[in-house]
Amino acid sequence: MQVRREHLSDFANRQDAPSEFPRLIRRLALATASLSELAVPAGTGVARPGWDGRLTALAATPWTPAGTSVWELSCRKDVTSKANEDYEKRTDETPAADRASTVFVFATPRVWSGKEAWIAARR
Repeated sequence: MQVRREHLSDFANRQDAPSEFPRLIRRLALATASLSELAVPAGTGVARPGWDGRLTALAATPWTPAGTSVWELSCRKDVTSKANEDYEKRTDETPAADRASTVFVFATPRVWSGKEAWIAARR
């Protein structure tokens, strides 16, 4: 099955997308990476506080970085605003030592035209 950009864009507008998007991310990680840790709650689990996901991959894949990564997931239309909110909140909450040993990942099923500039500004 091929999933195209328009499939993800349509999916992002569905009412159940915020609770189902984490399930898609979890399945993608399980199918493509060798993991020693995976915690990406979906369904009613998305309401819990803290990171939307955390995983540790033994090697990098095109979809997961090597090592420990912490994830924020969003289906909101204002992607840059949401990414900024999550990045600032999590940076403020996370001790410097933990930030130095983990990768922050923000994922959305929406087209995000400003993502390259956003990433470059935070490296």
